[in-house]
Parts: sequence; structure tokens; C-alpha cells
Amino acid sequence: MNLTSRKNCITWDIALFFALYVVMPNYFALELSGSLPLLTVNRALLLLVGLMLVIRHRSKLLNIRSFRLKDLKVLLLRDPMLRVGLLIYLGLMLTANLAFLLQIPSATIRAMFTLIVEQYVLVWVLTVVIDTREKLLQCLKVLVCSAGVVGVISIISVIIDYNLFHHLNVVSRQMMMSTYYRRGVLRASAGFGHPVYYGAFCAVILPLNMYLVEESEKLWQNLLYGGCMVANLSGLCLSNSRGSLLAFGCMMVVIIPIKLIMRFRLKDLVRYVAVFAVALALLYGVSSTTPAGTGYLKDIANSVLTEIFPMPEDTTSVEKPGTQNPDDSVQTPENPDASADATAPTDADPEVPDTPQEKPKPDFGSNKNGVWSRTVQLSGIRWTLQRSPLFGFGFEAQKRGAVQYEFRPGVWWSTGTFDIAVVSIIGQHGLVGLLAYLCLAGSILITMLRKKVWKDRLMMTFFFCFATLFLCLLSISSLEKTMWVLIGLFVCLINILPNKEKEIQAQPA
Repeated sequence: MNLTSRKNCITWDIALFFALYVVMPNYFALELSGSLPLLTVNRALLLLVGLMLVIRHRSKLLNIRSFRLKDLKVLLLRDPMLRVGLLIYLGLMLTANLAFLLQIPSATIRAMFTLIVEQYVLVWVLTVVIDTREKLLQCLKVLVCSAGVVGVISIISVIIDYNLFHHLNVVSRQMMMSTYYRRGVLRASAGFGHPVYYGAFCAVILPLNMYLVEESEKLWQNLLYGGCMVANLSGLCLSNSRGSLLAFGCMMVVIIPIKLIMRFRLKDLVRYVAVFAVALALLYGVSSTTPAGTGYLKDIANSVLTEIFPMPEDTTSVEKPGTQNPDDSVQTPENPDASADATAPTDADPEVPDTPQEKPKPDFGSNKNGVWSRTVQLSGIRWTLQRSPLFGFGFEAQKRGAVQYEFRPGVWWSTGTFDIAVVSIIGQHGLVGLLAYLCLAGSILITMLRKKVWKDRLMMTFFFCFATLFLCLLSISSLEKTMWVLIGLFVCLINILPNKEKEIQAQPA
């Protein structure tokens, strides 16, 4: 391997980072102390990448004479619009969290750690180590292949009726890792703690998978990325997360016309037909092993259509959250459904009863109040704006019961869950937090849609990923690890694109 090729290859620690950072569960961690945050795999990987970065650049960092602050790239990127958006987000979120330092110091410190280390430092490290397009593509390939492997494990888990990722639980504290059923069939959740998070992950990663399928030229690449797409599509369906299925479906309505306009190749069409045919055949085979039989696929399709064309429902009989509801069923494993880790998802689906019970009968799972259980949570915004509009109730407000929902007219109940991103943001961080996220999302969107970057096919793919993510956030509170890895890669691409243009201009005519 020559020197140029070596410079365009990612190192082993970066490959390991993208293989495991997003998909490994938070309950596979080192528990140093009951009062300290868990040393999760994602934190350990980020620490490893940082240490290897220091070791590889020690001569430059230790040389005081030649050291320059701008070499650290602390401002993350050269693009002014995106840089300002990111820095405003960090500043506003820092302010919103510091407002509660004296009231809830422990939760505030965890929030600050997440903001500084797992968001800013994550993006900063990626911008330093990923400085060429070849490296960026290699990272995407590792990420997609990792998602494909997780998809295969999830398929097996549904068949054997046990989530294999639960074998990785090595901590004593309570974590989100419950087992959910619908129509008597295990819902795939992998290591994400809840099917809705895994479904959202599959939906967000599929546009990247599609990009690699289209760009692959060799047969083994076609089989590899096509197989990953089959696994990710199957994982999305088997999660039975209707919000994620709808988000991906809406995105496909946008993607197909754009690809047709951009001279969609016949061989790409053949690949997609083959992928969807294999995925359908695989889902048919998997569903035939379940108590619901092959009609399970029809149930999934009907439940999604019901979300689009809802039937009138009577919500007057809905009980207080936490009571028995046969619409969706849960079998709680050794550790109950909760999270003590700052980076783990902190919300559970209010459609799901929190009390342990036996494995449900196959006729459970109609989940008729699915839309209502989400829209009613919008009342939490009104509750927050009437009492603490500026900064909300602080990090993990739902765990302290600070936010309440109006499940019946004039009657409010404390909630332990957030299932809509905007409710989670306002409930914890108020209007300041909402402004922070709007600045972040707005700067990303404006940067993507500029003509000079939109023509790049990979940039367009990132747009599809972010659009799918934002749609998923209508039915989940967050997808932090996936979102910030995508933001980091997006920032890397923005930094790389000007270099690509200079290389093209420097080439002889």
C-alpha cells in the first residue's frame, strides 16, 4: 500500500468506533460506582479514539513552538452558517442546563457531560480524523454493515422469541431493556431498549444503505450492501414501529421522484426490486414461525394504514398510564424498563403497561389508541409554558414527575415518559432549548440545500437521512447517538467538499 492510499484509509480504532458506537446497548458497560455514570461502550470508544488521536499527533501537540490553536479545529468547520448554528445550539443548551445547577446538580452535571463530551467532542474528533472523502465513505460502509449485522441478529431474535442483545446486560442498575409484543409476536428492538428506537434507527440508516447499493460496482459489494439493506428493511418491519415505517414511507415518496429526475439507472432499479423481493420473502418466512402466522405482515400494513386513515376512537375509557392496557403487551426481564444512564433513552411507550405480565395472547396488539397516546402528550407543552416557559423543568424532568399530561379534560397526571421530541425539548429545556434545536436544525437544512453542495449525491443522501430522522422524532423523544454521529459525518463532508472542488480546478484541462 502506497503512502497516498494509507492516508485515505481509516485506522482500526475509527473502524471499531463506527461498528459499535451506535448499536451497542448502554447496559453493556463497566459500572465503576453507583454514583458515577456508566462507562458504556460508546463512551469507551470515544475515549479510545481521542487517546489514539493524541498518540498519533503527539509530536505536533508537544512541540510548543510549532503548535497553533487553529490546528485543533475547535470551531469545527469553515462554513459560517453551519458553524454559527452549532455554536448557538451549544451556547443555548449550556445556558438552559446551568439554570438548574443548584436545584438538580446531579442531573445537570450528567446533562453537561452529554452536551460537551458526547456531542461537541464527538463532532470535533470526527472532523479531525475524517479529512478525506475516501475515509468518510469507509466510515459509512462500516456503519451500514454494522446495522446489517444487527438486523440479522434481530431477525433471529424474533424467530427464537428472545432478544439476544439481553445477554449483554452486565450492570446491576435498572436499564431500559424490556421485551415488547404486538399480536403475540416479539417486536425487534436489538440493543436500543425499545422497538421504536430500533425502528427509527433502521429508517434513518436506510438512505445511506441505498447510496452504497447504487455506488457499488463489484459483485461482492452488490451482495454485501444489498444484504444489509434486506436486513435493515426486515428489522424496520419487525420492530413494528408505525411511526418509523411511516417516516420511511414518506421519505420514499420524496426519494423516488428525485432519483428519477437524476437519471436513475436501470441496474439500480433491478437491484432494488431484488432487495425488496428478498426482504418480503424473508419477512414472510419469519412471520410464518410466529404465533400470528403470515397474517402478521397484513396486520403491520393495516396498522400503518390506520395511522394514515384513522377510524374514530373512544378515548374516554383510557386509564391513567401504567394501568393494564391490552393494546400492546410487555414481558419485563430481570431489569425493569427504566434508565439510570444519562445517554440512554429515558422514555417508554405509554401504550405499554409498566407492570410485568405473562406473554400475551396472539390477539393482543391492536393498539387502537396509538395516535391518541402521542397527541395527548402535546398538553405537556401547555403545562410547561404555563409554569416554567423559559428553561422548562430541567434535564430528565419526566423522571421527577415535573411534567404533566391532560389525559382527561381538566385532570392532569405526572408522566414518566416523553414520546415526542418537541415535548421532550420544551419540557426539559423550555423555549431556550427549543430555540437551540431550531438553530441547529435550521443551519443544517440551509447548508444542505445550497446549490453548490446539493449537487453532491452524498450530500443529498444526508438530507434524506436527516429528513427521515426529523419525521421519526414526531413519535419518539430522541435518537441521540445516531443523530450526533450523522451530524459529525455531515460536518466532515462540508469540510471536505471545498477540498474536492479545489482538486477538480487544479486538474489540467
